[in-house]
This record gives sequence, C-alpha cells and structure tokens, in this order.
Amino acid sequence: MVTIKDIAAATDVSASTVSRVLNQDMTLSVSDETRRKVIDTAQRLNYVKKPKKEMTTQTLHIAVLTVFSETRESNDSYWRQIYLSIVQAAHERGIVVDDVIRINQGLKLADFAQYDAIIVLGDMTPSAVNQLKQINSSIVLADAKDHYHDIDAVNPELRLMTVRILNELYEAGRQKIGFIGGINDLTALDGTTTTNLEDVRSEIYEEWSKIMGLPLIFILEHGMQKLAAWVQLNYWKRSRN
Repeated sequence: MVTIKDIAAATDVSASTVSRVLNQDMTLSVSDETRRKVIDTAQRLNYVKKPKKEMTTQTLHIAVLTVFSETRESNDSYWRQIYLSIVQAAHERGIVVDDVIRINQGLKLADFAQYDAIIVLGDMTPSAVNQLKQINSSIVLADAKDHYHDIDAVNPELRLMTVRILNELYEAGRQKIGFIGGINDLTALDGTTTTNLEDVRSEIYEEWSKIMGLPLIFILEHGMQKLAAWVQLNYWKRSRN
C-alpha cells in the first residue's frame, strides 16, 4: 500500500506538505507546479486515501445514591439543589442519570456494578462506602464529612465560607449571632443511622465567637427540626404575653 512517505520520496517534497496537498489544504503556501506534481504522483502510484475514523463516543450511565428520603429532600433546599445540579450537569455533558436510588427504599448491592459511576449524596458509614467500592470503584462523594484517599469527593469550603459570613454580619453591626445546625447522621446500607459527626460550621462558629468575644446564642442539634420547634415555642410565648 502506497503511503504519504512514498509520495514524498518520489516528488522530493516533505511528507507534511504531501499530506496537506492531498487533503486539499488551500492555506498551504506552495507553488501550483508542486501541488500538481504531488497529485499526479499520487494518481500514478495508485495512492488510496485512508478514510477518517469515525469518532465513537461512549455514553456514560450513572446512578445517584442518596441517604435522603423524598420527603427529606423536598424539605431541604440544599440537597435538592445539589441533586438538580447533578442532573443538569450530566445532561449538558451527554451523561445519562439512569437511577436515583434511596437507601430507605432498600438496596441490592450487586445492581451497582452496572453503572459507569455512582454519585453519593449524604454521609455514609465507612463500612458502607467500602462495600460500595468493592462493587463499583467509580464513586464520587458529594459533601461528605469523611474523606478517603482513594475515593473522589466534591466538598464546599465550609470553613472559609462560614468565617466570611460571620465577618460580614459582624461588620454590619450584628453582635448577637446565633447558629442553627449541629449533628450529622451517618447512614449504613441497610438504612440505619448513627449520630457522631459534628457539623464543622458549629465548631467554626464557637471558635470565631470566642475570638471575637461574643456570646454563643444557641447551637441546636438537627437544625431544621429544632428551628421549627424553637420558632413555634417562641411564637406561643409571645402570643400569651
């Protein structure tokens, strides 16, 4: 089979020039005589241009595994927005989100092997994460409090964000700054939970308040539920006064 190099040798023209001539590159600065010589030599030697290989793209199929029930997610704008952002980003990149799997609905570990990757929303026990990794090594943890050297994770910079917000409130003249947050649950694959992860924002809030000489107003466990109870209690107290 005749190659570009064979034509280059027969015409005393560089291989790159031969290639550009045969590919009809009109931006190439070359004389008409050289262009004609290359084309004639290619025809004489029965040069056959190789067809371009078609670009084949493999569609990735992923699953989102979440520790949150539909009810919890619908009431938690933070995690709801993360999920919606994942779906949008996947769509923009031609990635298919095949399934949204909720731990509270029951799991079949073997099913996770069929996906190209798994994105995990919420905190899971180290045992649960390691079990998943044995089935599918392509795991991404979203906003997970535990970190693993061999598993990818996407986490917000909570420390810097929290300090920045506290500083902005203080500079605006706020002296009584409260914190609503607290303890995070770790979820196992069977849906059971253990409570042993303190919200890093509460630690930052305490540290910052001590440095600034400000009192700790309140720190509540399981923020949304406690906030609702606190608001209801204070509303009831005010309504009686």
